[in-house]
Amino acid sequence: MATYRFKDSSFVKLADDFDDLLPDELKSWEVLSELYAELGFRPWEEVAGTYECHVRSGAPEDAAVERAWQPEIRWLFVVEIIEDTFDVVLIENSLPDYLAFLAAVEPMVRRNRALGAEIKEELQRRAQA
Repeated sequence: MATYRFKDSSFVKLADDFDDLLPDELKSWEVLSELYAELGFRPWEEVAGTYECHVRSGAPEDAAVERAWQPEIRWLFVVEIIEDTFDVVLIENSLPDYLAFLAAVEPMVRRNRALGAEIKEELQRRAQA
């Protein structure tokens, strides 16, 4: 899972593997959702087949967040690239960056929905044949 930071409408690659950014004590994770929780993130939104978003609760200056991994990060997106291949995108506590990222992935969301509709139509056509 390559990891990027999205800031000022640009992607900056941070690592080829998300694990490269983790402290040593967290590199032995087995369940991603548990790792995200350990990092202080909770599930926020999911667009099936496109992305899932996790959000860190609390303000960046809160004591618990200050001690957390990458305290400036507010949103963690896991973006599906191809089938079971994912990349991670980190976004700081910036509404403009968050909204710009959503706009950047909107074509993926639309294509995923269109593809789902195409598959459904084809399956219905085959069932009627």
